[in-house]
Amino acid sequence: MRPVLSTVVMTHPARLDRARRLAAQLSRLEPRIVVDPAPDEGPSTLRTAAAAWSAVAPGVTHHLVVQDDAIPCAHFPERVLAAVARHPGLPLSLFAEWGSHTAHSLRMVAAAGGTWTEVADQYVPSVALVMPAALARAFGRAATEEPGTFAGQDDVALRQFMTAAGTRALCRIPNLVEHAEEESLTGNDGYGPRHSVCFLDDVRDGPAPESVGLAERLPVVTHRLEATLPPLTVCVGRRDSLRHPWRVLAEQEAFREFGLEAAAVRPLARERLARHGGLASDPGLEAAWFMSFLVGAALADPRPAVRLLPPGRAAELGEVIASPVVRRAFTTLPQGVLTSPRARELEKELGESMLEAIVLGHARGGRP
Repeated sequence: MRPVLSTVVMTHPARLDRARRLAAQLSRLEPRIVVDPAPDEGPSTLRTAAAAWSAVAPGVTHHLVVQDDAIPCAHFPERVLAAVARHPGLPLSLFAEWGSHTAHSLRMVAAAGGTWTEVADQYVPSVALVMPAALARAFGRAATEEPGTFAGQDDVALRQFMTAAGTRALCRIPNLVEHAEEESLTGNDGYGPRHSVCFLDDVRDGPAPESVGLAERLPVVTHRLEATLPPLTVCVGRRDSLRHPWRVLAEQEAFREFGLEAAAVRPLARERLARHGGLASDPGLEAAWFMSFLVGAALADPRPAVRLLPPGRAAELGEVIASPVVRRAFTTLPQGVLTSPRARELEKELGESMLEAIVLGHARGGRP
């Protein structure tokens, strides 16, 4: 069945002009603008999302909600429809913030040759999200009639709702939208810039395999606001359960999962990162380098860290490093981890260090 979309741009009165400009960009999708129905009560993404997801047009198969600070890629309508046609039964998130666990999963999956993966965070990225119409209506109804059953903002509520419904969201790399640097209305400025892990317009648009990659051993840099966790972890486990099934390994165990010892690799990391001056002492940069190193080790390991559906040919290391998508995804890795303005100035150099770490990890892969 050919997908038929209804589309909404979700906004607040303070950003109505921006929403109108975005709606004009998306005119082929005939979007409606849904404004926070009670702005005097203070900004609430859940309240606005309840209205946006309730605005499903009659007779459509799917409903797309785009937030007003989204920047769509070229040919966005055609690409969204193609994505929905490929995965008609699942919610599809079209953006992942560069420091999120979903972004790390997408990096791993891209290196293994995949395009889609399951959302790996405790929230569903909702800068641009499309759902089957029945699921969209159900969430809109639940968020309107029983908002107290959901905790936090709309992205967290969406995750809670999908888990209860027994479904999961997929996310794609490259992302089909970028996130504009707008002042947050809901207190998210403390996260710093929240750009795409890899925006489609930033890379060459070649033929994509469009396979789903399920990461079974996922090196992760802990988000800088997750102070209770160590800087580097590896999430291990078959994700048959939808209720956060990962077993989380801290640094020492994480390296041993790939047949390596952290103490043996740390001097190499410090030697390679010394070129970046003061940033070299930032534990976040070391964690990002270690993550990239372990991605390389995972690619060399005979036990696959990513299961591709449908199965595909494993790329040679040279192909992985040359891939524009992989290069961009690992270039954004330090940007999603570090807060220093200096990191922005050294974006290219830091990205090259991450790619180098993949090569070094691949050379050591599986060997103690």
